[in-house]
Amino acid sequence: QEHAFETGNLYDTELVADPSAMFQELSEDFWRTHLTEAAPELVGFLLTQKGLKRPASFQQLSQGIGAIEHDIVPAIDPPDLVELAEYRDLFGRLGQEWPPWRLTVAERLKDPALNARNYGRLPGERDGKVAALIADMDRFVNPRRTGFPLFKGFEKFTTDYLARATKKNCRTPRHPFFDRAGELAHLAEVLLPKMEQYALYLKRAYFDYFRTELARRKKKVNVQFYDDLLLKVKVALARRGPGAEALIHTVRNRFKAALVDEFQDTDPIQYTILSRFFSEPQVPFFTIGDPKQSIYSFRGADIFSYLTAAQRVDAKYTLSKNWRSQPAM
Repeated sequence: QEHAFETGNLYDTELVADPSAMFQELSEDFWRTHLTEAAPELVGFLLTQKGLKRPASFQQLSQGIGAIEHDIVPAIDPPDLVELAEYRDLFGRLGQEWPPWRLTVAERLKDPALNARNYGRLPGERDGKVAALIADMDRFVNPRRTGFPLFKGFEKFTTDYLARATKKNCRTPRHPFFDRAGELAHLAEVLLPKMEQYALYLKRAYFDYFRTELARRKKKVNVQFYDDLLLKVKVALARRGPGAEALIHTVRNRFKAALVDEFQDTDPIQYTILSRFFSEPQVPFFTIGDPKQSIYSFRGADIFSYLTAAQRVDAKYTLSKNWRSQPAM
């Protein structure tokens, strides 16, 4: 507020300490925009992914963006999901064929020719394992389900898997349903990396959306967060014009020296600002920090700022004695 003109701030901007309400609004709007009308199979897959299960997951991503201005990589386009139509059609047929074939498939899976490790050893154990598989398939082919991703153990219904699980010198159980399940598993294998790429694309898209839309909404309601206090000063200093020089001159006249304690917690933006203000030889600039603690990024420390500062200083001083404890400790 004292230097609103030089830093390009509005005089009556409200400082908001807790940005979570706006972060929540942005994450929910992004979810509605990108996922409400998305393919059900894609949404079904995303709901299984950590960090993408619900709008609040995107809100958690917001917390990590902060004021850091680094580029987010990779910059990718959404992958094509051309196989999805064929997958959807095959899944529909699988669901139609399952009820009349259900009992027969269960009997084939109990065939003694199948090894014990995958389908159960004793008759009772095998009955239990097969019953669990049948129940999983019942849930999977439910018309209200998306059909993607496949459930764990789906491969045990495929012809290829059954062939590998057949004991030596025994005949592999056969059924058209196993062939159909194999076709679906193959298509799922093709789609899976594309779905994973789509999840990555969505995260990247959210970062871009968050930065652009957050700035627009803050400007609209005339608020700023604590991170903005740093960014506005950094941008003002980067202009290299009369306004920046006036700001630097004013600050240097007010503060004849700078001493930054706990310097290991200084982030790149803070260090850029401090360096711009106090980099001249006539301004004493001391940084006091613990190099061992500069690795704790979860606590706000930034080892790269620390290393940069350590390379630029005129002199370094290290405490040769630990004054905090007795030798016996």
